[in-house]
Amino acid sequence: MTRFKVKRAESPGELRAHLRKRWVIFMKQAGYSQAVDPPSSMEFDRFDACPATAHFNILIEDEGEDA
Repeated sequence: MTRFKVKRAESPGELRAHLRKRWVIFMKQAGYSQAVDPPSSMEFDRFDACPATAHFNILIEDEGEDA
């Protein structure tokens, strides 16, 4: 069975991964990439700089990994 793990993005690398995934979902897959000139490959807005904003990544774990 596929297992998913939700992890808060805490490091700069995890935050970049989160913003990159958001770009893929909202800009690339939804077809909004024409709205960004030039495409930054990361989707962010003014709320991302707010200290109260929390970002989460969903990770797929292999069946044999411990949670």
